[in-house]
Amino acid sequence: TPGSYLQLDPDTGFYSRMRCNTRWEEICAFAEDHARWNLKVGTPCEFIFRNVAGRASGDPMATGTDSVRIESSQGSEEQQMSELRRVLSNNSPCGAAPIAERLEEIQDWIQAQVSELRQRDQVVFLTI
Repeated sequence: TPGSYLQLDPDTGFYSRMRCNTRWEEICAFAEDHARWNLKVGTPCEFIFRNVAGRASGDPMATGTDSVRIESSQGSEEQQMSELRRVLSNNSPCGAAPIAERLEEIQDWIQAQVSELRQRDQVVFLTI
């Protein structure tokens, strides 16, 4: 159903259909689920936001404002999830989405880490 998603109840292990008020809430719930899954399997993930309020074109990306990295080796899982929820709540769809500019920034960010990614035998998946 549009505007709904399945949520795993950690106590019962069963999925139940939850109703979201907005598409943005559904996207936020999916991002949180994705982060939790990655924490469980030990795969780092990074969320990069397109329309950060107050960010001018050409401003460098800032962790904690434009992006959040989730990685099991980087401290408390609950603290990382709280940070993701904080950044999600501070951002929402607004105005034009500078997708081409953001994709160029992501490409530059990946290129800067190519050696480290190869050493760790890691690959990058981009989901839009």
